[in-house]
Amino acid sequence: MEIAKIVKYLQLEQQKDNTSFRCLDIGGGNGNMLSTLHHFWSSLLKDMNNYQEDQLLPWICLDSDQWIETYSRDHTNISYLFFDHETNQFPSNLGNFDVIFCMVSLHHMTLEIRHLVLSFIFTLLKPNGKLLIKEHDCDTNETRQFIEWEHHLYHLLD
Repeated sequence: MEIAKIVKYLQLEQQKDNTSFRCLDIGGGNGNMLSTLHHFWSSLLKDMNNYQEDQLLPWICLDSDQWIETYSRDHTNISYLFFDHETNQFPSNLGNFDVIFCMVSLHHMTLEIRHLVLSFIFTLLKPNGKLLIKEHDCDTNETRQFIEWEHHLYHLLD
């Protein structure tokens, strides 16, 4: 359901500027969210008879080269790029994006990397581009412990 809401929102944004629509997901891991969103987006454009190949160019999933998780990055409708945690180097010449996602990944970064990532994001957004951030709400110790256990279980499964 969340994906459908995001697609509807993006549809309204894209109608304002009917050129190619570019998305970037920072910390997107295996790219599932971005790939699913891309699938919904392309289906929507095809249903509207508004399909243009350049609007469906692969979107980009940008992740760290040092995450603990091992992912199969095998979605063919998105591209995978990596940034270097040791040198804090991000890929250059990415162009500009209509929407940048940063979904439950900032809390995995050090404060220094977060500052760099957020600065980097604002160099990549098109004028009037949108940044969508989703993070855990750790307003209590109980919530924080639950999230730590969730991460622990996730790593055990991985």
